[in-house]
Amino acid sequence: MWRQKREFFWTEKVRSEKSCPSELWRPVIELMGRGSRLASSTIAAVDFNRFMDDKVARVRASTNGAAPLQYTTAPLGCSLHWFNQLTTDDVVAALRQLPDKQSATDPMPTRLMKQHVDVFTPF
Repeated sequence: MWRQKREFFWTEKVRSEKSCPSELWRPVIELMGRGSRLASSTIAAVDFNRFMDDKVARVRASTNGAAPLQYTTAPLGCSLHWFNQLTTDDVVAALRQLPDKQSATDPMPTRLMKQHVDVFTPF
């Protein structure tokens, strides 16, 4: 019954908001915790460095004494002989296929990157 109600809720939500995608995605974004905090420009480099040092120390402490990683060889017949080189056209095509949405943490708006794709692709 719970599963049916949940399915009905989301089906109705999609049906009623299909003409307004921002309204449709708002609850999903909220549930995922995205966009709830904007990046602050007031964080000092020293504070950021301390945060990262502490985070690395916590990860190391939590994995201290863990068994070493086990690596296995690639299965028989599995090999990688070459990489296909990407062309500028490949990069342009990939960038143009990106959705126009973006996150507050993106360094550049997707719309701007797509508008100036020919300038960025050589780099």
